Amino acid sequence: MKAKAAKVKAPAPAATPSNPSDGCTYWPDGSWVHCCWEHDRAYDLGEVTWRTHLELGQCVSQSEGGILIGLAMFLATLLWWLVKHRRP
Repeated sequence: MKAKAAKVKAPAPAATPSNPSDGCTYWPDGSWVHCCWEHDRAYDLGEVTWRTHLELGQCVSQSEGGILIGLAMFLATLLWWLVKHRRP
């Protein structure tokens, strides 16, 4: 009789040069984690604009996150960015 192999949950992708992200910071890593990787890459490259946050929200909306989670992530990241990068 052959034993069945136990199912093991794969670990989250580790940060690598091609994936330097920690995933969705302060947010659960759902099926939209690839959206967060792209968003984090823009920060790493210093190419963040309001459009970066819009693209994150659109990406999440098109995943299993849906429009409400996408909108929440867009607004949260945009507001955080505006507050952090506010010019005196």
